[in-house]
Amino acid sequence: MKTTTIQSIKPAQSAPLVLPAAQLRSNAQTLFAQLDKNPAARAEFIHNPVGVLTAKVSQRQLPAQQVSDVNRLLFSMLANDGFRQWMDDYPASPAGKPVSEEQFSKDFAAAVLKYADADLIRAMFKLASDGFGLPGFGNSAEQLLIGPEKSVATPPATPSTSDQTLRSSQNFNGFASGLPFGFGGVADAALLRTVISQLVDQAKQMQAAGQLKV
Repeated sequence: MKTTTIQSIKPAQSAPLVLPAAQLRSNAQTLFAQLDKNPAARAEFIHNPVGVLTAKVSQRQLPAQQVSDVNRLLFSMLANDGFRQWMDDYPASPAGKPVSEEQFSKDFAAAVLKYADADLIRAMFKLASDGFGLPGFGNSAEQLLIGPEKSVATPPATPSTSDQTLRSSQNFNGFASGLPFGFGGVADAALLRTVISQLVDQAKQMQAAGQLKV
């Protein structure tokens, strides 16, 4: 089983690459077409979702340490049933209005207090101690969204068995960005459910093997 490589490097200071939403969507469609047809590409994505999304969708090259830290955070979230359910249920656009960054920060903090386990707490503070911010607060929301100017999505939170659940599982894609960019619009629903399920399975396996510990 592959694991993310942990390296000690100084965060890179570079100007963000900002791509139009249409280009992001096109890149995501291309990526999911590859995941559908290429087992090797699927395996790479399941083991390194942050690195693949950043390179393929937002066309950015993040520091290796940042990729490692955010992968660990993402897998820690996916392995935590309570937190994963919170992500799945979170209302991205209550009353038709995107959740503000300030409101999300409050909600995220409350969810951490309620659901976080040792792996998730350690992953959060590992990310912060390496200089990439505390996820869910201020500019560090980018670490969760993995994209320039909060305009690129992370993998959805949990596998779905119905259209309603599938729509719900898109919440984590864009609730802090306020952009209507979700994987549900660029990937076949069956493929999306399969990929999400595999991500959750990978997270659970890593947790059971102690690979999420810092």
